[in-house]
Amino acid sequence: MRSDCRAGNVHSVGTPVDYGAISQTLSGAVSGGTVAAFAATVVLSLVAGTWRSGPRAAPAPESAPAPGLPVERADPDSREYAAVGDLVAALVAEEEWAEIAVRIAGWERLLETTPGGIRYHQIAVETCLAALQGALDAMPRQDLGELEPAERELSHFLDRHRSAHGAPVPALLAARAHLAIAESCHAEYWPEVQAKPAWRRRARHVAAAQAILAGFDPVAHMSPLLAEAHYLATRGLPGGEDRLESAFDDWIDLDPANPEAYALHVPWLAEALGDDWAALAAEAERAVRRAEATHGTAGYALFCRPLFAADPGARAHMDTERFAQALFDMAAFSGNQSEVNWAAAELAEEIAESAPGRVAPLTETLMLLMRQHLRVIYPRLWPLPESEIAALAEAAWRVVPDLEPALAA
Repeated sequence: MRSDCRAGNVHSVGTPVDYGAISQTLSGAVSGGTVAAFAATVVLSLVAGTWRSGPRAAPAPESAPAPGLPVERADPDSREYAAVGDLVAALVAEEEWAEIAVRIAGWERLLETTPGGIRYHQIAVETCLAALQGALDAMPRQDLGELEPAERELSHFLDRHRSAHGAPVPALLAARAHLAIAESCHAEYWPEVQAKPAWRRRARHVAAAQAILAGFDPVAHMSPLLAEAHYLATRGLPGGEDRLESAFDDWIDLDPANPEAYALHVPWLAEALGDDWAALAAEAERAVRRAEATHGTAGYALFCRPLFAADPGARAHMDTERFAQALFDMAAFSGNQSEVNWAAAELAEEIAESAPGRVAPLTETLMLLMRQHLRVIYPRLWPLPESEIAALAEAAWRVVPDLEPALAA
């Protein structure tokens, strides 16, 4: 997510949505019932079956939806992601590792992202490690000798690290290469006879990564990538759980709105805290405080999304209206249509997954978000056919005809 807020928004994104006032105002536009009931019927009739029936084939291309919103299938987020990956892949092929290091450091310093919030520096690291990861993915995992191609790739990263005289990016790539191999050496991935040797191999690679990273303080270097690597290495160490919270704090303090950090840490935290919902709610509020200067309440959604994925029952214990507001802020603060499409799709999914008591604020926020901010449809970001996205957009424009008087009152 970008930190710039688009000027001229009708709704002040830092102010909580007044669901009651909006519902009361909009209910006059729909005879015979409140907007919550009407919109819930519209949305649920479109989306409930889709997510509950599992994955579906990609829909056939359709014409642009009413009320005339354009459709872009090659959306800016996917184009920018591919462009960064292609640039780095070309530099890797030419062995321009010094240039790669400069690019990664610059992108990381600025927290440059695609329109959908994917960090350039993370794309670059994944691209640099692609050959090694490909060798790991190709293994049938019958014998540890299969690791030899990946170990050869690792040796090249280590050579570049040793010749770089303490430069952080080559060290980071070498450590991440060790950690990638370690991740493939979990004992359960191998036949029983290979389990103990695999575990020992994993421990050696984690320890080697930790040794490389020991010379690079992520806070001193102001490097989210180094903080992420420290976090991953800490997870792999025996007893590392005791230090994991501190490692996460370093990472998230350097990049407060990074969804990848929460996606990794929240499931572990949820397991550690168990049914202590008060503690989990407090952690969600910490996420809000970390990102509120640039993203409003979006931190609540950054925390809750992986929590709900890990434990669907957690929805009953978290604040639905706050979650809906957080998704709204995530889109409105970003100022780009990738985030608007993504947040709207998330709200629709939440409606489909929610008990009836949670539906009204989610539905009202979805209608408000689409009416105020959706200006182009990116089908790739929606697990819905274009005809159903179009129907949602049409419903939003019909149910939410003009919010300015309500919001000004």
